[in-house]
Amino acid sequence: MPQLDLFQDLSSISGVHHNITIEPELADVTEGVAKNFICSVYHLCQNENLTITWNYENMQVTEWNKTLSGLDQMTYSNIAFLGAKEDHGKKLICTAKSSGRDIMASVVLNVQNPVLAGLETIGLYILVPSLVILLVCILAGVIICKKRQR
Repeated sequence: MPQLDLFQDLSSISGVHHNITIEPELADVTEGVAKNFICSVYHLCQNENLTITWNYENMQVTEWNKTLSGLDQMTYSNIAFLGAKEDHGKKLICTAKSSGRDIMASVVLNVQNPVLAGLETIGLYILVPSLVILLVCILAGVIICKKRQR
């Protein structure tokens, strides 16, 4: 009776998916500016082709695999997401497909207008110092007026 190789038997079973995630979890995107999202799937599927798809087409996608130890593998997919204002509030979904089953992960897109996104940064560097200068001028004016009244 031939001896069975446990490693071969385990690797022939259909892929077992343990975890799927999308990073970053906060999907803040500036309209018209590409942002990278990475979908990663931890699985035991050496003899199967695990494919990751996204619900947005016509965007640059790259995939790669990494063997962790034994049968443990990570499959990654990176999408360079280019958001439009119509995408605000919609979900970016990655789906891992194998012969066993499909699993999904998603994030809700928060698409910001580039002008408004820029104003948030400008506000810190222009608005705050301007208010400080205005308050100093008002204070100086009050002091000068009080000295003239004496």
